[in-house]
Amino acid sequence: MAASGKKMNSHAEIELNRSHGGLAYRELAQLGLSPDSVIDFSVNSNPYGPCEAVISAVKAARFDVYPDTNAEELKGAIHANFKVAAESILIGNGAADLLWILATVLVQPKSSVLIVEPTFCEFRAACEHRGAMIHEWRSLPQTGFALDWLGLAAAIENTKAEVVYLCNPNSPTGVYLPISEVIAFAESQPNRKLILDQAFLSLSYFFSDDRIDLPENVIILRSFTKEHAIAGLRLGYAVATPELVRRCERARPYWSINALAQIAGIAACAHQDFVTQSRRQILGDQESMQHALRQAGWHPLPSSTLYFLLPMRDATAMRQRLLKHGIMTRSCASYGLPDYLRLAARPAHDVDRLIAALALEAQRC
Repeated sequence: MAASGKKMNSHAEIELNRSHGGLAYRELAQLGLSPDSVIDFSVNSNPYGPCEAVISAVKAARFDVYPDTNAEELKGAIHANFKVAAESILIGNGAADLLWILATVLVQPKSSVLIVEPTFCEFRAACEHRGAMIHEWRSLPQTGFALDWLGLAAAIENTKAEVVYLCNPNSPTGVYLPISEVIAFAESQPNRKLILDQAFLSLSYFFSDDRIDLPENVIILRSFTKEHAIAGLRLGYAVATPELVRRCERARPYWSINALAQIAGIAACAHQDFVTQSRRQILGDQESMQHALRQAGWHPLPSSTLYFLLPMRDATAMRQRLLKHGIMTRSCASYGLPDYLRLAARPAHDVDRLIAALALEAQRC
């Protein structure tokens, strides 16, 4: 599909487009629901975490002293686990924070940026804030949200994009791109920066991609938030050239990664077996959940990771009706997909409640 470009500058427009999964506390209060009473299918994080070792480490952490502004111990733990050079690691308050830092460093007013849509919105919001020209290449439901590499290359050439954002596995579609194809594409675009968001890689069928070296023009993003269920602490990291990491460090506030998040990350690195066990459970839950939905007459789309799309007419209305049953889902209207819900895998007893609520609300339509 041909790329399209648009530029938006006002804070109101940026806020309008920034929609995410997770509990919407104001909305719950308006409905008289407590957060503890809601089953959250909208957020793509590990329902079996955090692990006890991470919880214990956070409880024992000191917060009466300043944190290490360079997070050296955490970088060392990441290096030991993933064989990434410490000087190539940039720690952030989750993937969203890292995307905003990267936009600050890589994107100038009038810069041309191309985003492979539909996808996570924070890099777009950050680039809009920087005054960039935003272009997009959009995959379509009719092709199973497949990516056409030749079409994407043509869009980059037409727009003269300097930075390209690609999420793999993608959110919300769950589509995975073979890493060999990503590498070949990056090598064909040596003068462009490719931000490769791998926030969901560790909870996908293709988790072993995290050991594969990528070209220098690829900037990798990964998230502890998803695999270790520490969304409230906010922690992720990027892998880039040491020179770019230094530029990013200079462009951010001092002490930007709090001590509790750093301690949690160090403990998480020491317990990757927890991620392995969780992944097994979660992907099994995803397959069982899809099967149960098909048995109930729904048609979920295939996915490479813990979440997937569920087609239905007016998904936003269905989301609101399901919430009255204490079921939180993610409407994909903000992705430009108004007829899809995104659902994250959960254990069977939660799925039973979802399917019962869907059946009841489908009858009322």
